[in-house]
This record gives sequence, C-alpha cells and structure tokens, in this order.
Amino acid sequence: MKKKVAFVLLCLFFFSCTKNDSGNDPDFLKRWSEWVYEGDSITDVNAFSFNYPNQLQKYYNNIAISTQLNVAKSGDQMFSIIGEYATEIHPHRPAAKGLGIFLLMAGTNDATSQRTSSQVYNDLKTEWAFARSDGFTVVAMCITRSTVASRDTLATAVNKLIVSDNTLYDYLVRTDLLLPDPADLSLFIDGVHPSANGSKKIADEIVRVLTP
Repeated sequence: MKKKVAFVLLCLFFFSCTKNDSGNDPDFLKRWSEWVYEGDSITDVNAFSFNYPNQLQKYYNNIAISTQLNVAKSGDQMFSIIGEYATEIHPHRPAAKGLGIFLLMAGTNDATSQRTSSQVYNDLKTEWAFARSDGFTVVAMCITRSTVASRDTLATAVNKLIVSDNTLYDYLVRTDLLLPDPADLSLFIDGVHPSANGSKKIADEIVRVLTP
C-alpha cells in the first residue's frame, strides 16, 4: 500500500513539474518546429521586449522550436503585410505540411489610412490563404481594443468578420475578449499596446487554444 501511495505521489510531482505557472502543459507545442509571427508593434520584439512572442518563450521555455521567425514591424498595415509575404515568409515555409505554425495579429494601424473593415478583413483572408497554401497551421488573432476611437471602431468591426468564418484558419485567439478594457493600465501601457501582464495573458491564451 505504501509503495502504491509513493508511486502516485511521484506521478503527481512529475505532472506538476511539466506544467508552467498558468497550469498549461506545453509539451504538445513541440509538434510545430517552426513558429512564424507577423503583425505590428504588438508582436514586434524590437518594439517591446515583453510582448507575447517573448512571453511564450519565457514561460514555455521547454518548447522544442528549431526555428522562430518574427517579421512583425511597428506601424505595419495589412495592405503592406500581404505584399511582404512572398519575400519574408514564403522562403521559410515548413518542409512538410503541419510542421510550421503561423500567428497573425494586425489591422489596428490601418485605421490611420482610413481603411474599411472589409478591406482589412480581405487582406487578412489573403494572408491566411498564403500561409495555408505553404503548409502552415494558421492562428488568427483578433485585433486588440484601443482607447483611440478610430482604431477601436475598426477593430470591433474587423473582429466580427474574423469570427464569422472559422473555416479560413485553424485556430482563433480572441484577444479582444481577453483584454476587453484598453483603459486598464494593468493590461495596457498606453491604451493601444498590451503591458507585460496583458502580453502574458495573450501567451497563455495561445497555449490554451492550441491545447488538443
């Protein structure tokens, strides 16, 4: 009996050690050896050292990722992002279908060009289609909310379109619901960009969504 109890305790200890502080078990993430991030300053590691791609690596550091490519650039808009796919992402397509994962969150900067939600959504669909045709698993990410009225209005409209057809991507991360109040300084640093805490929530949500 004592041996059985000891064995159970050992199993529980091992199980707890394989999880991070959020309770998620990231071992399944090893199925994707190539991770590609695209977007704007919210994703650009050169803009903020605490953004969600870095949070993923920090808190899920046992992910066996052979390749990480982050081509996100501050200020990028969707119409420019789709024009960059052929040179920035296509050359890094996975060797076989399903080995690479593509995460895209962009569109908020298109408000500065007064683009419509339909225009942004069509660009997103084009980018998702490019990535899928190259064999990537596609993770669509809703646009985060903003205290800037024009950005928030566009984000709300685009997000409704994103969730309207889940056949166009493989996974969806509802960052708009995850960080609902852009005026909350515990989640945002300036009403536009997620804070370290907000970025950590996004990273945890990505792992939760990708959990089988």
